[in-house]
Amino acid sequence: MELKEILGLYKKNLLMFVASFVIGGVLGIIYTSLPKNYLAVGDFYVSRKVSSDQNKYVSYEGFYAQQAAQEHAKNIVSMLESESFAAQVLTGLEEELTEKTLRAYTKRVKIKKAGPQYITLTTKGKTKRETKDLWLKITEILDERTMRMYETGDINLSVTKMNGAPVVRDTFNSLSLNVAVGGLFTLIIYTSLITFSKSRKS
Repeated sequence: MELKEILGLYKKNLLMFVASFVIGGVLGIIYTSLPKNYLAVGDFYVSRKVSSDQNKYVSYEGFYAQQAAQEHAKNIVSMLESESFAAQVLTGLEEELTEKTLRAYTKRVKIKKAGPQYITLTTKGKTKRETKDLWLKITEILDERTMRMYETGDINLSVTKMNGAPVVRDTFNSLSLNVAVGGLFTLIIYTSLITFSKSRKS
């Protein structure tokens, strides 16, 4: 349909279009009033020590250390995203270990490789305490696993927690934004239905 025809539909069905926008706005208000979710965010830096008597910025040893750290960062991310790691975390939190709780865990935890040697861990929960406890349990198990890895591997590798405790905050939930998005969404849906119905009749 052309723009002129769509504007004509708006004029003929003005009341219904306004009503659809209002309904969407109400849905936005309801969404805003739902219980908040919280996020806990913290960062880790993966590195490898080099000999103190060498210039780590220009020496081969320094280059090798950087490459080894970057590969190690990839392994850390893979470990954090593994099902066995998730199972260990849930067990540590004394939560039931089922396929359902494992799926829910993947929605509560986000691992992001923010840089070649930089990892960001974000957890989500319904309360500040729950969210923070999940983040801390993950880092506790990460420490345990990496220590065992270094005992039989490269002892010069390390994963450093950049902050002792995560930053915990509630998720952004703007009333005005939700009302606007809800209203526009229902308005677009209603417009599409009217347009589709008219095209079928013609």
